[in-house]
This record gives sequence, C-alpha cells and structure tokens, in this order.
Amino acid sequence: MGQRLQDLVPLIYSLVPKRISNKRTVQEALMDLRWVHDIHGVASMAVIAEFISLCDLLACYPPAGRGGRAKVEAVKLWPILSPPDDVNFEEWWSKVANRVSGDTRKGLNSIIILGAWTIWRHRNECVFNGKSPSVAAALIMAGNERDMWGLAGARALVALLAAVS
Repeated sequence: MGQRLQDLVPLIYSLVPKRISNKRTVQEALMDLRWVHDIHGVASMAVIAEFISLCDLLACYPPAGRGGRAKVEAVKLWPILSPPDDVNFEEWWSKVANRVSGDTRKGLNSIIILGAWTIWRHRNECVFNGKSPSVAAALIMAGNERDMWGLAGARALVALLAAVS
C-alpha cells in the first residue's frame, strides 16, 4: 500500500484524537481492532463508507483493475454523501440518487438505508438497553450488517462497495 492513513481515510483519521494518533503505532492499532475504539465524534454516511472501505482494505487489498464503469460512478458519489445542514434527509437522498442510475442507484439506496438502519438500531440500543453512544460500535454494526445484507443477496450494494474499495 505505502500510503499514510490520513491520506487513505481522512474522515476517519480526523475523528481520532491527536493524543492517540501521535502515540499509537500501526501494530498497536491493529491488535484486537483497537483502532476502531480510537474513533470519536459524529459519523456521517461518508465516514461509514470510509470505515467499510478501510475494513475491506485491512482484510484483503483488492486487485488492480477491478470495478470498471461502476467504480467511476461510485467515486462520484462519495463527496456528496454528507448532506448539508439546510437540506432534509428525504430531499438529500432524492438529490443524490438522481445523480446515478441502474445498479449504482440500487447500491446507493442500499447504503443509505443501511446507514439509517444502523443509526436507528444504535439509538435503540442506547435508549432501551442503556448502552453508551459510540461511533465505533455503530461503525462495527454497519460493517456486520453490510456483510449480512450481502449474504442475503444485496448484489447492487456488494458491487458498489467493491467498486470503491
């Protein structure tokens, strides 16, 4: 790979306190997935997407040349995945989904639903089961849920995430 984490995943890196990122080695961060617990702050859809890509990267670096047209369309989406403050969720979702078509749109819709579902489930864990809010826990939940959706047949989701890995 040969790249710095702040270049690979700038959004996630910005959510790790400097006192941790300046002291922790890569080897320490990878032990028992400690790096996941280093993440603090608000997780936007773009952060969740970056987290999923990083998890994929750590598990197995994808071969060169994968993705084709789907990769080009998917890369255009990431800069607009974080909604502005003056747009409600439904307007934002419609605007983003209208920028792509076909399987890319299906995959994008799955990512958005997965993100909303994850946030809802994590909120319920906090409200009803007394868990503490945790970006790391929500991101892990999103990754696990994404894997289950893939196994259940969410082909467009799997293809879109593979295209941006």
